[in-house]
Amino acid sequence: VTTSNSVTHTIYAEPELVVVKTADPGTGNTVEPGDTITYTLYVENVGFAPALNPSLVDTVPGEVSLEANPPINFVTNFGQNVFGNNSDPTLSYNLGSAPPLPKLLQAGEAFTVYFRVTVDSVPNGTVFTNTAFMAYGIDTPANQTSVFTASNPVTHVVSSLLQPNLVLTKTVEPGTTVETGSTLTYTVVVDNVG
Repeated sequence: VTTSNSVTHTIYAEPELVVVKTADPGTGNTVEPGDTITYTLYVENVGFAPALNPSLVDTVPGEVSLEANPPINFVTNFGQNVFGNNSDPTLSYNLGSAPPLPKLLQAGEAFTVYFRVTVDSVPNGTVFTNTAFMAYGIDTPANQTSVFTASNPVTHVVSSLLQPNLVLTKTVEPGTTVETGSTLTYTVVVDNVG
């Protein structure tokens, strides 16, 4: 009996980040100018190794504006902080830890980001979509690279049909004091201020 040589394979675990985007009102809903939309981004490492230097970027659509000093909230299920930059129209989020430690999102860890926008005055029927993008590094002996992944798109339709708003104004000439036999002139003005 002859025995063959042995073959050894080393398997390296890698991270995999998933980005899920939702909105309130939800995707596909109709919104009106002046309405507020709350976007939520949920990021989770569903892989089996840490993701290196995760960075989330979200460029808000041109049909909406960030609220002034937007309340951007971060929720994590681990001890590190998430740092945000809310320069309109691009929001960026970086997973932070005290230097010189690397920025890592461990396997099974997740964070959630919320921010709000206001719908601008845009033509009726305008459709706009928002998608976030995540970049992170893989650092194993077999694979040292950067990965880019996108969230699902969230879409809204603008309904800006204005409703009529009639204002009726009635005046009489001459004023309130008249003599018998005088002629009165009534003027009725109708304005649509809608």
